[in-house]
Amino acid sequence: MKRASFCAREIHALANSGLTFIMPFTDSIVRVDMREQVISVPPQKLITKDNVTVEVDAVVYYKVVDPVKSQFEVQDFGYACTTLAQTNLRNLIGDRTLDETLVARDMINSNLRHVLDEATNNWASRPRASRCRKSSRRGTLRTPCPAR
Repeated sequence: MKRASFCAREIHALANSGLTFIMPFTDSIVRVDMREQVISVPPQKLITKDNVTVEVDAVVYYKVVDPVKSQFEVQDFGYACTTLAQTNLRNLIGDRTLDETLVARDMINSNLRHVLDEATNNWASRPRASRCRKSSRRGTLRTPCPAR
């Protein structure tokens, strides 16, 4: 666990374990967990290329690399990572048919990890792995609306 000492909303110093002196009312300490953490992406209904509704959820494992940048570059990393994963899952599955989605799970996982790695590079967090946990097909087929 790393701690960052802030003075008037600016980084003052990194406070390692042990005794750390801070100025009351002006300084504050923010704890940053440096261990690997897990974010669960909630299930969402997606439409594949052949208009089949699929329900997909995922999980993202990440680790904070730089505690200072992790506090300044993004406001809420969990929400940002979840939203980014949901958006990219929608794009990845929307470009494939149902058969391709069910067969190419490893390719979807590696593409999702690559996209998350590029996007979170500035946030001082490294996604270790991303896994598409469950993809279940619903019984409905979506037919396109006729053109008017």
